[in-house]
Amino acid sequence: MNVRDIQIRELPSLFEVEESEQMLLFSIKPEFSELILSGKKTVELRKQVPKKKSRYAIIYESSPSKGITGLFVIKGIQVKPIREISRLLSEACVSSQFLGEYYEDYNKGVVIEIENAFRFERKVSLYELRDLMDFAPPQDFCYFDVNLVQEVLR
Repeated sequence: MNVRDIQIRELPSLFEVEESEQMLLFSIKPEFSELILSGKKTVELRKQVPKKKSRYAIIYESSPSKGITGLFVIKGIQVKPIREISRLLSEACVSSQFLGEYYEDYNKGVVIEIENAFRFERKVSLYELRDLMDFAPPQDFCYFDVNLVQEVLR
């Protein structure tokens, strides 16, 4: 997996998307965000599958960091039985105990394959996001308009 820091001015060339396309924004714990941005975590696990497809996912680090720190390219999204997901512990950088607790009462889970990750040159804090728009961090994920992403990150 390719990982690198990017300058905000590089974003227009990075986002080869339609103007109307939306990107996913995931709330991710800082320790997992760092693993994604360092290239060690190549699979993100979720309980719900996004209904809209996107090639890119923005990383919003949850508390205590509270800000947008980077993005990753989505290689693929699959719904799998938990027993199959348990074979991906090293790629997901989680323990079997974590997996069992996370997917308690679930038969299937969502596997998001990460192709490339990019760390932004600076974090866009929750306070900056709230100044620019009516932003509330999602529990899991939400959709972000591409134009809004580029405006926020300028």
